[in-house]
Amino acid sequence: MTAGERPPLKVDLTKFSTNEGYELGDNKGASFVKRALWLFVNALIMRPSFLPLYGLKARVLRAFGAKIGEGVIFKPGIHVNRPWNLTIGDHCWIGEQVWLDCTSELKIGSHVVISQGAFLCCGMHDWQDPGMGSVIAPITVEDGVWIASFARIAGNVTIGQEAVIAMGSVVFTDCEVRGTYRGNPARKIGIRRIRNYPGPPKKMTAKRPAAPAEAHEPAGA
Repeated sequence: MTAGERPPLKVDLTKFSTNEGYELGDNKGASFVKRALWLFVNALIMRPSFLPLYGLKARVLRAFGAKIGEGVIFKPGIHVNRPWNLTIGDHCWIGEQVWLDCTSELKIGSHVVISQGAFLCCGMHDWQDPGMGSVIAPITVEDGVWIASFARIAGNVTIGQEAVIAMGSVVFTDCEVRGTYRGNPARKIGIRRIRNYPGPPKKMTAKRPAAPAEAHEPAGA
């Protein structure tokens, strides 16, 4: 091939299929009506930046097939795609403008913090397919994880228990239990050490040694 020549075009998006790699497609059997209704409900209840309504959001997600635990806080402005593929454990915090793209299964454990602007993308395309077909790319976030603001989590990834993903990091591979990760691509930079008590760190005050007893001459000396 001479300089400036291009190979014949093989990508043909008219051949696109969302069923590639899926048993029931990425909608997991959800009807057209259910999918259309979710677009409306998502825009009306989940996306507005002025509606906390944690309990209502949890009930709505459950009504559309999501498995949501107790005490989950959904901040305003959250986007959830295909909630029937979503599982969230107990006492999680989902921050403002978080995007949960559940085009395949997204499992979030208990006591997980996902900070504002984070994006978890369970959707993926087969770039060797001329039709760029969708493939399954699930994400598992184990208990106690913190995904900080504006982090990006790619599909086919497991974030290990109590790991930390730093602000703006991009995760493409599994993360170890209690590992701390930073960068693009995210790399392990340390271990998360968790105190055995809540609240600010306690100041350690060392006791001063007692002053030695003064020496006295015996009486009558």
